[in-house]
Amino acid sequence: MRRAVASLVDRYQRKTGAVVGVSVRDTAADSALISTRADESFVPASNLKLLTAAAALARLGADFQFTTSVYCCGQDVIVVGGFDPTLGDPRLAEHFEKSIYAEFDAWAAAIAEHLAGRDAGDVILLTPGYATGSRPASWPARHNTTEFGAPVSPLNFRDNCIGVSFKLAAGEVRPTLVPASRHIRVVNNVTPGTQHLWQMVTEPDVSVVTLSGTVSISVSKPYPVSVDSPQMLLGRVLADRLARAGVAVTGSIRVDSESDSPPDDAALVAETQTPIAHAIWLADKHSLNMAAECLLLRSGDGAWPGSAAAMTDTLVQSFAVDADDVTIQDGSGLSPDNRVTPGVMTSVLASAVKGEGGELLLNSLPIAGVDSKVADRLSEPAYRGRVLAKTGYIFGSQCLSGFVLNADGLPALTYSVLINRVPDGGGDAAHNLQDDICRELVDALDANAQE
Repeated sequence: MRRAVASLVDRYQRKTGAVVGVSVRDTAADSALISTRADESFVPASNLKLLTAAAALARLGADFQFTTSVYCCGQDVIVVGGFDPTLGDPRLAEHFEKSIYAEFDAWAAAIAEHLAGRDAGDVILLTPGYATGSRPASWPARHNTTEFGAPVSPLNFRDNCIGVSFKLAAGEVRPTLVPASRHIRVVNNVTPGTQHLWQMVTEPDVSVVTLSGTVSISVSKPYPVSVDSPQMLLGRVLADRLARAGVAVTGSIRVDSESDSPPDDAALVAETQTPIAHAIWLADKHSLNMAAECLLLRSGDGAWPGSAAAMTDTLVQSFAVDADDVTIQDGSGLSPDNRVTPGVMTSVLASAVKGEGGELLLNSLPIAGVDSKVADRLSEPAYRGRVLAKTGYIFGSQCLSGFVLNADGLPALTYSVLINRVPDGGGDAAHNLQDDICRELVDALDANAQE
């Protein structure tokens, strides 16, 4: 196995000029089986999410729940967040066969009962220290409008993005926005054209969305565009759901970033609690950056520098990581300044899977040949379902880490293949190397089992 993997790595590096680090550990014994540049630092891309999840579980516990609370103070509605990344998430809504508005409709019913026929006054989004959404300082600005570059706040909704779809008919372009709200005005300047080239600009308070450019075909699947104030998106959608429940909002929708808590005379009328498992599932299975950042911030001090330091401290104290072997800038891996060694990846994973929340972590990982971004990788009958694989990509980095299951479905091996300096257009070759290494690991496991 060692010789075969070494040969694969050597051939790939000579052909591409890329740099490869490989670590493979026996999960039960936590002993190193393969170490190729395993102690060198690499940009981990989204593989960092695995460390973020492990650290969050260690700090918060597997039974932790994100809490979002709704209060009424007089006729004002006050929403207090706790960095829950799941509200309105379309993947979870589909998984549980619910509407993305289900929680808001429950809140609206509780508010309507409390107000007893009265209108609501202001809708106040209480997000201490967050006047708008925020991003890590080291994130490339070119990602700011994308789903994977969406900002984070203590209150989040639908991945902090507005999804836009278009229907082209009778010489007109009709956009549809998700989520919908009567408190968001849509200015449609999009016209039919030969090119599908459009953009969305959102007012800072998310009161107006302006669409411009041209559309060449109808598109039914909403394309996500991030907003800079997630809490205002949440507030405007909640105000709409209140109206649908018969409660008019007669005041303003506004952010309170100065207060730490609602007034003493505010009455708690609704509360949503979300298991940490849901956030980790979004971060790992679907590689949702916003979910990983919420895990980091909620398990830290609510700001990136302090939360990154807390995560590093947890990796050192709980997983025996050398602090010099990790550089943490965010929770998702989008920052090009993150650094991790392959040995740290496998050591932490081997420990985490045996600790509190280990099964939760396993269940969050994509299954090669079955789902997520590895549905079409390692899909041959001998390998399908045998490799749990978290992908990771940012410019110049292609990474894969996870577990290899034995014939009984247990995580027998922990592996990490981190590739940096990948040439432009070299993604397929990097994937092929990672997949070939995983095949070698499965074959070695099966051969040993037959001896």
